[in-house]
Amino acid sequence: MNKNQGFTLIEVLISIVILSIGLLGLAALQTKNLQYIQTANVRTQATFLAADLVDQINTNKTAAMAGQYNVTAMPTGTAGCTGTACLPSAMARSNLINWYQRINQRIGTNVVDLGLAPSVATISCSGGVSCPAGSLYTIRIFWVQRVSLEDDQANGTDDPTDGFETKTYITEFRL
Repeated sequence: MNKNQGFTLIEVLISIVILSIGLLGLAALQTKNLQYIQTANVRTQATFLAADLVDQINTNKTAAMAGQYNVTAMPTGTAGCTGTACLPSAMARSNLINWYQRINQRIGTNVVDLGLAPSVATISCSGGVSCPAGSLYTIRIFWVQRVSLEDDQANGTDDPTDGFETKTYITEFRL
């Protein structure tokens, strides 16, 4: 009888262990891939929302130069101004309310409750209260993203919101 035929039980067990480690690595890779896809999706939404607001600001330059778009939080009230009969300041307020509502719908973040950022978005102007032509407008959109505990600790943060990270999209343009 030939002793070298077939596989021994040890060889089969070692093969199964190696295969299991490979499959676990593949599962971890898929999990990271889903996280990166989610980040890219939210960043794309932030890009579209910022570009939309840039268009609205450029359309309503009278209110923009008066500093009406220079805000750190969503204006209160309802967005009731539509059409050409609105004053520029009322149109700016309406644009901002609608824009902030779209941020909440598309990005779906609530950074204020987590205490990680002052608001969902801020719009600032380098000119201060009034924003003369040529002023630099900066739009910042914040969202909170769940990260792995290892990624959170690798950032060197030791805060009570472990497992979350504030992401920011920033765009700048001249009026």
